[in-house]
Amino acid sequence: MVVTRTPEKEVSNEWFDSSFVRQPDGRLLAHIKYAKWSPTAKKKTKELMDSFDEPLYIFVHDTYHLKYVTALGFTMTGRFVTCPFPGKEGQLFPEAIYLKEGQEAFCLKAYEEVGKFFLPFEAVDGFGNVEKIEEKLKEMDMAAWTTRHYFSDGVYTRETFIPKDTILTGYRHKQHTVSVLVSGVISVMAVDELGHAEDRGVLIAPQIFTTKPNIKKIGFAHEDTVFVNSFSLAGIPEEYHNEESLDMIEEHIFYKGQTCLES
Repeated sequence: MVVTRTPEKEVSNEWFDSSFVRQPDGRLLAHIKYAKWSPTAKKKTKELMDSFDEPLYIFVHDTYHLKYVTALGFTMTGRFVTCPFPGKEGQLFPEAIYLKEGQEAFCLKAYEEVGKFFLPFEAVDGFGNVEKIEEKLKEMDMAAWTTRHYFSDGVYTRETFIPKDTILTGYRHKQHTVSVLVSGVISVMAVDELGHAEDRGVLIAPQIFTTKPNIKKIGFAHEDTVFVNSFSLAGIPEEYHNEESLDMIEEHIFYKGQTCLES
């Protein structure tokens, strides 16, 4: 039995007839049939598609149809799906997707929403709130994160791998340091010593920035992420510039209290 679904939107003009039908899995399926193709028809179609703030999906019926789909900005998803339209029931067709601002912008928006869900500003802003979150994180399973250590002339560089879907907090730095987001995507909030929070948003690698002293960061890694910080070892004798002296070095550069735990 084929269930006919009522279109959420229908548009008919001299260039095309179109309908947009919600599928059982939540996807919005577009069906556009052209009376005539022209630059104006393409422009009008794009304006219509851009009136939706969500992805649009379409079934590619054949290579001839693919030419028009590609010209409109659709890209293949790699999936094959059945088509609910009369006469097409039960047939498998390749699926294509249209994202108004492009795939990267759509993913970034989704990351922003996920980051705000895990890191609500109101829960972070205020004296002692990050520390309360940190104590709660200690009750959860430890993430499989790793740290590598590098030493050069008077400089200690710390490379940390953060697995995807990890919530973490960091040490407060005693120094003004250089921070490098080598790879990955991570939402970050920075909290100063008075408890004032600043939403740094979603950071996408590669990026280089500086971190002021006494800033505590809390983050959520949307993808596997690699973070690097460099610190001056001025004040520590050179014979202690090595991995065996990490406890001394960390006391020199950090206000202790880091947790890195899985969500």
